[in-house]
Amino acid sequence: MKIRYIGKFPPPYGGVTIKNKLLYQELSGHIPIIRLKERKGIPSFLHQIANFMTAFFKNQRLVIGISSRGGKSKLMTDMLYYLNRRVMQESLYFMMGGTEANDVAQDKNAICQYSHYKTIFVETRRMEQCLIDAGLQNVSVFPNCRKRPGREYSPAETGRQMRCVFFSLISPDKGSDLVLEAAKALPDVLFDFYGHIEPGYEEPFRKQIDGLPNAVYHGLFKTEGENVYDKLHEYDLLLLPTKCKTEGVPGVLVEAKIAAVPAVVSDIAYNAEIIEDGRNGTVLSSNDAAALTQAIARLDADRETLYHLKTGAKTSAEQYYIETYLPEILNKLEE
Repeated sequence: MKIRYIGKFPPPYGGVTIKNKLLYQELSGHIPIIRLKERKGIPSFLHQIANFMTAFFKNQRLVIGISSRGGKSKLMTDMLYYLNRRVMQESLYFMMGGTEANDVAQDKNAICQYSHYKTIFVETRRMEQCLIDAGLQNVSVFPNCRKRPGREYSPAETGRQMRCVFFSLISPDKGSDLVLEAAKALPDVLFDFYGHIEPGYEEPFRKQIDGLPNAVYHGLFKTEGENVYDKLHEYDLLLLPTKCKTEGVPGVLVEAKIAAVPAVVSDIAYNAEIIEDGRNGTVLSSNDAAALTQAIARLDADRETLYHLKTGAKTSAEQYYIETYLPEILNKLEE
């Protein structure tokens, strides 16, 4: 029986495509698995339609990694349920998106349909419990993983000037405005920004950052191999005081763990599950500039605690290496 991967691969680069690429590559190292590759000259939307339709071939098992955005994963599930339920019952479904578990849990029809997948893999324990409480029993956790890098990142010494980094979309929705306010209040702390600037926000962002001698915008970070860990390891804290209620599991929080860098995050979405307050980072009690400033200043003054959090970040990274979860996934595909 063939095993087929259904999902979008980079480019473009994003949370869903990166996760699909990693999972496909790791599975391919153990079992034969096929996917429909894009061809030059064929529009992307046509490829997506063709890729979608291959899910309805008989005598195959599927690994499905389709974004919930625009209702694509729901459409796939609807069609499999009504047109190819036998294949559906042999297939693994990987939830992509921070709100899909809640959306499914609130829809009795969806609960019935999703119960026919062999296994549904979600990214957090809270997502898992949400679906179990709604009546699904075919649920397991597969976090937003990464491959173990070629080198180990030990907690950096903390005797230097405090360095903080914002490594995400430059947008008030992601909390970049709060980081700018913290930079203004903490002139002895260095703040670096990496990421695409949200359309319409460039002028106010550049105006603010140009007036801060301790803050620098470095543009987009060009990822080459594992250099993202080298870059993050240069910092003492990752800052992500996001306000986005549909936030899933930001990949940068996982990458910072691997680089032995603790994060300061807002208590929103699944942040408090990914970052354990006082063990591998700080979860803000209130998502505002004052709380963020206070958290950074406290760790700047208490380097022993900062080093403790760096050690905790490195330790907690072990939960996010794909090798931990491959045996279960392979077993479900082969059994």
